[in-house]
Amino acid sequence: MTHPPMALLTYGSPIGHLYAQAFPAVFELQQLARLAEARTDAWVNLYRATDPIAHPIPGAENHLVEDPGEGSLRDGDDPHADRAYGHSRYETTGQFTRATETVRQALEPS
Repeated sequence: MTHPPMALLTYGSPIGHLYAQAFPAVFELQQLARLAEARTDAWVNLYRATDPIAHPIPGAENHLVEDPGEGSLRDGDDPHADRAYGHSRYETTGQFTRATETVRQALEPS
């Protein structure tokens, strides 16, 4: 059975961690992986080690997004400038740009 192209880009997603723990009957991870395999042409998931919400998702192409190195976030005299990005600023990374291109290409007619 064929289906219309479907591609997903998730970043900072709680599906693989919080939702799976809080709602195991709805977000059973192996079932989610089977569904992704059967119905998606591409699923790219971005997460950070410093993001307490996001984790890898079974069935997705998972990419660990690194935080910038210490000192690279300096913004004048902001004392909080060295903090990790955590659950924010995924869309400012090159990995996000590459992931959007992967998803776009998956949706193009063949």
